[in-house]
Amino acid sequence: MAKSAQAKFNEFLEESRTNSQAVTEMISASYDLYGNYSYACGFLESMVKDLMGELPKARRAEVREQFLARARKLQQEKMVDALSQTVV
Repeated sequence: MAKSAQAKFNEFLEESRTNSQAVTEMISASYDLYGNYSYACGFLESMVKDLMGELPKARRAEVREQFLARARKLQQEKMVDALSQTVV
């Protein structure tokens, strides 16, 4: 017997929660060991790069643009911060 749409959604939701918890657990364990997020950041960077290759082309472009937009925003914030520190 085929699963209902609600059952499939519930299964997907539970898997998403489990995945989220696994990521959080890895980040916490890394922080507990090293006292910072450097290892987790590098690990996640590597994973994201690998996973992006598995996305459809259009979705890869969307994700890439999100990263680039965030990078521009952070760069702007850094410039504003630097300027605010130099202006007396």
